[in-house]
Amino acid sequence: MISIFYDHIEEAVKQSGKSTEEVLRILKDAGYEAVTIRASVLYSNEDDMKQLFENAGFVISSIYEWFDFGTQGDPTPGYCLIDLANRMNVKKVLVIPGFIRIKWKFIRKMTMHNMAETLKKLVSYGKRKDVVITLEDFDDYMAPYSNSFELQWFLDQVADLKITFDTGNFLYQEEDELEAFTLLQKNIVDVHLKDRSFTEVEGEDYKSTLKGRKMYSSPVGKGVIQMEEILRRLKKQGYTGDFTVEHFGSLNQLEDMLASVAFLKKTKFIKNG
Repeated sequence: MISIFYDHIEEAVKQSGKSTEEVLRILKDAGYEAVTIRASVLYSNEDDMKQLFENAGFVISSIYEWFDFGTQGDPTPGYCLIDLANRMNVKKVLVIPGFIRIKWKFIRKMTMHNMAETLKKLVSYGKRKDVVITLEDFDDYMAPYSNSFELQWFLDQVADLKITFDTGNFLYQEEDELEAFTLLQKNIVDVHLKDRSFTEVEGEDYKSTLKGRKMYSSPVGKGVIQMEEILRRLKKQGYTGDFTVEHFGSLNQLEDMLASVAFLKKTKFIKNG
């Protein structure tokens, strides 16, 4: 399925003046079928959100949430995420396990160990609930899973942990996304299609790579990420998971969402339904 971040829908509502229902209808007609959504948006509002998506013909492809498992090893908040996914009939969650704000190597190693130990508990609990736990390449040096080698370390530590492959986040560390794909491909169960542009967009916030290059948002297929080759390789290996379009920071979310899905349909690597 082709999914979209619910954050982008909310941003499109503010930017366009259209209602949430109108934006969902436009996206459905364009080819989107699902949303990826943060758990905090759903808590205490589950029935209304479920009804909203059902009325629009959407499902939830994945739920994500941020935690601090590096310093707080209590897995209970993670269990709550898994229980939420189970209630919403969602089969995978993305866990953002925390950040390291002290650069000392022994602190980094200890924090990563704490994260891994908590992830083991979540994976075990997720198995009982039929929910897969994933980790992504997060574009921040304080995230000790911002490149493929760090992700592989977590895979080696946590049996049955899986990967949400974010196509655009490896660039933050100036890592080639195809090399990262080769290393991680056997464990990819979800894909975030994020393109990046080095062309300045007036008024838009940017994120710099570790070499100082300014990255701006981009519709999928219009930036510098080797998107078609990634899609080709996924198809070749028989990938059957979802694709979530992502362009946080865009000042024209609705326009970019439509351009992204148009590109994906044009490539013919992705089929709706």
